[in-house]
Amino acid sequence: MAKVMDRRLFLKRCSAGGATLLGGGWLSAFQRSGGPQDRVLVIGAGVSGLATARVLKEKLGFSAPGQVIVLEARDRVGGRIQTDRSLGVPIDLGATWIHGVHGNPISKLARRFGVGIQTASFDFELHDLQGRLISQSALDSAANKVWFSMGLAYALGFFLIRDQSLAQSLDDVGTPGRFQPGEEQVAGDLMFAGYVDETSQYLQRYSSKTGGYETFGGGDGWPLGGFDGIVQGLAQGVDVRLLHAVQSVDTRGAVARVVTNQGVFEAERVVATLPLGVLKAGNVQFLPALPSALQGSIQALGFGRRHRLILEFPSVFWNDQMDWIGKAGVPHQPYGAGEHFFFTNRVPLTGKSILTVETSAEMADLMEGMSSTQAVARVMQELRLMYGPQIPSPTQVIASEWGTSPHTEGSYSGWVVGTGKQDNDRFLDSGSDRLFFAGEHTLAEYHATVHGALLSGLAAAQRLAAVAN
Repeated sequence: MAKVMDRRLFLKRCSAGGATLLGGGWLSAFQRSGGPQDRVLVIGAGVSGLATARVLKEKLGFSAPGQVIVLEARDRVGGRIQTDRSLGVPIDLGATWIHGVHGNPISKLARRFGVGIQTASFDFELHDLQGRLISQSALDSAANKVWFSMGLAYALGFFLIRDQSLAQSLDDVGTPGRFQPGEEQVAGDLMFAGYVDETSQYLQRYSSKTGGYETFGGGDGWPLGGFDGIVQGLAQGVDVRLLHAVQSVDTRGAVARVVTNQGVFEAERVVATLPLGVLKAGNVQFLPALPSALQGSIQALGFGRRHRLILEFPSVFWNDQMDWIGKAGVPHQPYGAGEHFFFTNRVPLTGKSILTVETSAEMADLMEGMSSTQAVARVMQELRLMYGPQIPSPTQVIASEWGTSPHTEGSYSGWVVGTGKQDNDRFLDSGSDRLFFAGEHTLAEYHATVHGALLSGLAAAQRLAAVAN
């Protein structure tokens, strides 16, 4: 395959100040004279797929009608971005955050498409196992010990030759001995909220060598009006075929053949932006088989679960001045593995009495496996411990289903023990110059983020253009 620009230089240009997806600048280095003839099929209309198609069409010369087609299995665009409006206000069921609003390419797209951003305050309160509010001083004391211990554990992981879990590194740096009696419960919920919820992996599986994803500065932010405002802007002018579920990709012939539930498509190049969970499940067949090293990385990388339950109540009974409210649960293991709940207060964003219930890892599996009635009953049991038996039941309930959907098979990727950047990098070599991969799981520097999905799509488009005819 043709040599392309160094990846780190490319990412730096993509996310540099003043760069926009549609405004040129950084992309001028990749524009080509004359239009290529190759046809391109992009599998998946999430952020990475839409970015790939948009850049190929508008910046890299693939502009003939029907030259770039996006095949999407669902009846909507957005992938793991899904904004629900059934309660009369926008609520995101999937991706919610712009991780670092300053210099983030998603922030630039938001401005381009007229989507406002509200920076989160990160005001947080925590309730103990019995539902009692933990004092701010006790919370601060435990939080300082958690952050200190995490810093030591990551530092230890950096110097270790052999990888081990973050939980093991926390043990090795003496974390348990730092907490006073009763603080372990608080620490466990803080670790759930700050680490398990972010990585969608229990710390017993998460690698201490590789750390988390890269963010930008300025704090995290919510896109006002829903994340799909950015998606809809990105999809403008892109030829998307909805309800086209891809079954196989065959690159053995003179052209690639992509079989869908609505017929066969042919093209010289294919970009697969399927979520890692779909690749793990083998829901799409690749012919010939993908390289064994890539197959190994697909199975090895973590792809965690995240579940969101949206509850609308007749009135507000919680502290609506807090962005987040935690409820410590029965610990299954130390360091956040247990039945913890993490509530997001949506009153400031929506003007309605809405709480979202966030669970991750095995707790997300448990919640997603319940019926709606069972899930609500389980959550209300915790809320009534926190606020009393008199609080009302929700009037409306919406639940995500990322773990059970065959279009996702989970939420987002992460580095578990034994994996790292080398596993993301293996998606650069599909074994064929007809097949390319994009998606948050393919970009080590920014995996598990929307900006990672976007930048991976831009990188895939540039790699494809470098070898196209």
